[in-house]
Amino acid sequence: MEKLLWDEIEYNNVKLIFTTDQDGINFISNPNFGISNIYDFYPKLEAEFKYGCNQTDEYKIQIREYLDGNRKYFDLQMNLIGTTIQKKVWSEITNIKYGKTISFADFCNLFEFDNEQVLNAILSNPLIILIPSHRIIDIKNENGLRNNSAFNDYLLNVEKE
Repeated sequence: MEKLLWDEIEYNNVKLIFTTDQDGINFISNPNFGISNIYDFYPKLEAEFKYGCNQTDEYKIQIREYLDGNRKYFDLQMNLIGTTIQKKVWSEITNIKYGKTISFADFCNLFEFDNEQVLNAILSNPLIILIPSHRIIDIKNENGLRNNSAFNDYLLNVEKE
């Protein structure tokens, strides 16, 4: 059974829960969802959760600095769990500059995968904010795991200020 540390960040009436393991941060919840949101992304996960105490402080600090508009880049170890296609898409998402956006169609043109595979990878992003999929616009995500366009708009506004 995997051991995961968890912690939470509350910011402007939004609560984000995140988990880490010895290899880095591996999940950030949808806004105002509980820790069980992790099972939507990792349905076969068998984990023991322990409150992170001081071990998660650096993650909290950097995410809060971003939400305050005081951080443009993260210096955090990430432990990405996904398919090869997902990891390629997530890696490319991290290349979208702070404050910039790209259309879904233009983003898909960066890959040889079909658009549905790219869409599925974007919508299954386990690390919103750190992998800034909110910078990809014109996505139809009503049925995705990250169906939170209001939060995406909030993050884009953070980056405009």
